[in-house]
Amino acid sequence: MIGNELRRAGGLSILIEVSGIDNERNDDDVTVTILYSADPMRRDGSSKVVLPDFTFRVNDNPEFSQDFVRFRGRLADGVIMTDPIGKVTMHEGPASTWSLAHARMRLEFTPDGGLRALLGGYRDWREFLTMAFFQASDYENTIGFNSPAMYNATRRAADGLKDPATGEFTGLSAAYEIEGVPAFIPPEQHLQLAVGGAFKPVASK
Repeated sequence: MIGNELRRAGGLSILIEVSGIDNERNDDDVTVTILYSADPMRRDGSSKVVLPDFTFRVNDNPEFSQDFVRFRGRLADGVIMTDPIGKVTMHEGPASTWSLAHARMRLEFTPDGGLRALLGGYRDWREFLTMAFFQASDYENTIGFNSPAMYNATRRAADGLKDPATGEFTGLSAAYEIEGVPAFIPPEQHLQLAVGGAFKPVASK
């Protein structure tokens, strides 16, 4: 919730470019690219609705450009499923970064040209708890956050990325919902990024 609101309030924007589509219902070779932009998303008067069809420059800051990632996938009955890749690093903002191992995506375009997607994989449960416990003492006092209980529950729930030395799972299954609106990338950057064929870039909200 906090990360979403920070993005809507002018923070780091996430871009998803889908390229290589030759048939909008079925295509066996599609590319999905995740990028970042320093340009803020624009909202309507309600401050909740993200406006479509703005142009977003791809962020060339090495902190974010080094985590550019490209999935290969296929389109079947209007739904894109990507192949898994080893690791995806996501930025929720300047101070919040997390990684997914064996990550893959499911994407579907909405009638208005937007996007609904899932990004799934395994999070290292120790990294997850490090972020969760960042303000644990405050949370325990204000919202009843129980640090020992969360530690034990998260460790028990780990179900992937088995450590070959100990036999213990270090990965926690995780999936993130993504919603996006139609957006554009500047032509000169589009030429650098496009793989070929039609594409539909969207800004994650």
